Amino acid sequence: MPLLLKNKKNSTKFQILVEVASGQPNIRQKDIAKKLDITPQAVSEYIKEMVKERTIFSPRKGRYYITKEGIEYITKNVNELKNYATFILDDVIRIIDVSTAIADGEIKKGDLVGLYLKKGILYAHSGAKSSNRGAIGESVYDVLDGEDVGVKDIKGFIEMEEKEVKIIKIPNIKDGGSRRVNYPRAKKILMGVDFISVLGLEAYTVLKKSNLKMDSFFGAVEAARDAAKHGMSSAILCPDDEVERVINGLKRMGSRYTLESVIDE
Repeated sequence: MPLLLKNKKNSTKFQILVEVASGQPNIRQKDIAKKLDITPQAVSEYIKEMVKERTIFSPRKGRYYITKEGIEYITKNVNELKNYATFILDDVIRIIDVSTAIADGEIKKGDLVGLYLKKGILYAHSGAKSSNRGAIGESVYDVLDGEDVGVKDIKGFIEMEEKEVKIIKIPNIKDGGSRRVNYPRAKKILMGVDFISVLGLEAYTVLKKSNLKMDSFFGAVEAARDAAKHGMSSAILCPDDEVERVINGLKRMGSRYTLESVIDE
């Protein structure tokens, strides 16, 4: 869930920044207060704090400008909200009619089933109770363990925490490629990862040498991000000259990431 929806203070700051951006430099605090349905005193305190944080610049009383940091704050949070809205429309609202899940055990038509995610896959298990937390629904088929099952009348929310994407930097071919990789470190990082994408043949070779399974070669950034969005730990193995492009791609999609190097110095 986006930070803005968890934290009222950050949500209010975000809304104030939007108002300042749209009405700068002569936007009045009382007008912001009226739009946000808060007191002018509260707006004043928020703006003082945001000036200290350098998201708003105020050369004198009554004149306010959004800064570069303020624009970055808005952009980051808008991307998170867009991703969350996409998730709701694609993965929540879409399943209100009939959703497809994998049967975790034998299920009979009409059974009340519980729904849960495991490594990005939606599963249904029978024996759920209406008082259970999480999502529940009704099976529309008789199915065996491991078969696809339709589930209707879904109620509740399927718990899913978007994970960070690990970017793992290796040397490009001009700097030695797979021959200059610290393989013990690479295997240690990748062994606990659910979904591994590789970008470039140097990365493909490293994975082969490590005897690890590759989950995606084409569309590596999008695939890793999609896996992370569905609660899977994911990593992108890529040459150092591709790292900036990978980071920019993840930023555009509003994804969190960490960067690690396995280059053997």
